[in-house]
Amino acid sequence: AEAPEVGFLWESLHEMSQEDLRHFLHFVWGRSRLPPDGHPKWAEGFKIVRQAVVADADRWLPTAHTCFFQLDLPAYTSKEICKERVLCAIRFCCNFGIA
Repeated sequence: AEAPEVGFLWESLHEMSQEDLRHFLHFVWGRSRLPPDGHPKWAEGFKIVRQAVVADADRWLPTAHTCFFQLDLPAYTSKEICKERVLCAIRFCCNFGIA
């Protein structure tokens, strides 16, 4: 079964603007567009991994590994918190070179 936070992420992505979707791609992939067809990253796929946090996952931001096309996602307790934290990460962390 899919972890609840993964469902929250997909729901949040469906609600995002095109600009925020580009920010999301830049956050997880390092580019603002998807990899071209036939690119080796498609063979590995986009990965969502539960982020290991000590306590209170709702306080943490997701992290990305652009080399692996992977998002480490905390176990958020609601879609609203997930969307808020993801938007914060994609809008502000990329600008600092943290992603």
